[in-house]
Amino acid sequence: MTLGRGLVTVGAWRRSGTAQMRLFSGVIAYIMQMIAFVRLRSRFLSMERPFVSPFGNTGATVAAAIALCARFVLFLNPDYRFGVYGCEARDAAGLLYYRPIGRKKLINSPEEESAAKHSPQTST
Repeated sequence: MTLGRGLVTVGAWRRSGTAQMRLFSGVIAYIMQMIAFVRLRSRFLSMERPFVSPFGNTGATVAAAIALCARFVLFLNPDYRFGVYGCEARDAAGLLYYRPIGRKKLINSPEEESAAKHSPQTST
């Protein structure tokens, strides 16, 4: 009977860690989207956009600051640390792969092609 309860507890702990990894990854993705928004708005002022944010760069900066605070709050709860550290390890492994190997195999997305076409520093 104790063994059964222990297994249920371990299963719940693993689900919680996995959920925290997804949350942590989502927060990082959100921060990166806000940074990309601000960079694109500042570098490509004349580029035509299908949607114009009513809050502009200020809204993106505030949203990134809130997401950054949420990222650090995840480290404060000891129940979340397992998942957050696992996510940090996964992200570090991805960066270690990307830097020497992965970036040489990438191709531009349609959005990147459009940005490069409108860029004053295009080197093709």
